[in-house]
This record gives sequence, structure tokens and C-alpha cells, in this order.
Amino acid sequence: MNLRLSESETDALRARAEQEGRSMQEVARSAISQYVS
Repeated sequence: MNLRLSESETDALRARAEQEGRSMQEVARSAISQYVS
């Protein structure tokens, strides 16, 4: 699966990942998991 994000979404995801010490992929996967659960 490919996920296309806007520049602002990518920046926000990158910032969150850096804050949490996780990869962008981990943060995105966690957010999607919470959304669909």
C-alpha cells in the first residue's frame, strides 16, 4: 500500500515521529490502527 501525504501532513508526521523516537512508518501505522479499531 502506498500512502500519499501533503507536505504539511508529512512535516507533522515527521515531527511526531522525532518527538516519540519512532519511525514515520510506526507512527502512521499506529494512527491507522487506532482509527480502524
